[in-house]
Amino acid sequence: MADSAFILPDFLAPHLRLLICGYNPGPTSARQGRYYANRGNLFWRILHETGLTASALNAQRDREILQHGIGLTDLHKYSIHPAEPEMNASIRRRLQALVRRCRPRLLAFAGKKPFSAYFGQPAPDWGMQPDNIRIGATPIFLAPSTSPRNRARFEQQQYRSIWRDLRRILDE
Repeated sequence: MADSAFILPDFLAPHLRLLICGYNPGPTSARQGRYYANRGNLFWRILHETGLTASALNAQRDREILQHGIGLTDLHKYSIHPAEPEMNASIRRRLQALVRRCRPRLLAFAGKKPFSAYFGQPAPDWGMQPDNIRIGATPIFLAPSTSPRNRARFEQQQYRSIWRDLRRILDE
């Protein structure tokens, strides 16, 4: 069962340029109450390297991401126990309501797992998704997870380049 002490708040504002949706807080993030708090997670570094944020942020400064027009959420707001169901209709409705409320120019799923869980289908290739894959009017971008489990892949330049593509699309 999820522990309510592990919830992370959504970081939202009206008319975001980007809303990033992860799957669920990892154990370190859950304990600290901060997004992407595991020191092995490349999230904050990749945002700065790609120019998505003008300044280098970290988990202790996670709320400052809103100053860059970027919001954060997760499908599951708690660390997920393996026995818990992966997805249900209320979680889908919650994300749809967030997107309607903050009207981001683009929604990026951070990893194939949250994309697959939300849409109930295998995740397609990385990058911009076709026009028929949206939440409301909001287009979808699929970016690789920055999780420490994915770190070996991130050492390959193509994974970083997908995040650079995200920035390029936002700049267009």
